[in-house]
Amino acid sequence: MKYPKINETERVRLLAPPAGRTEVVLDADTYNEIDDQFALSHALLLPDQRSVRAAHAPASSQVEFGENTVGVHTGLQAGITNSPTP
Repeated sequence: MKYPKINETERVRLLAPPAGRTEVVLDADTYNEIDDQFALSHALLLPDQRSVRAAHAPASSQVEFGENTVGVHTGLQAGITNSPTP
């Protein structure tokens, strides 16, 4: 694939963050790790900068538990987490 050649001024313009409020659709596995929860909180707490149009948490996330891998919904029902027990 051939990419078009652009000069440095155009490259900087294209990579600049958008001005004003941006619309956001967040796709996050908020069950697994804290980073997605922080991203969702950050977006919701900055309404002057972000307009959260939707937040999607995939139902097909998997949780590893020992030798078994179970769906998050099943794991939550059974009280299974991916944290080792002390």
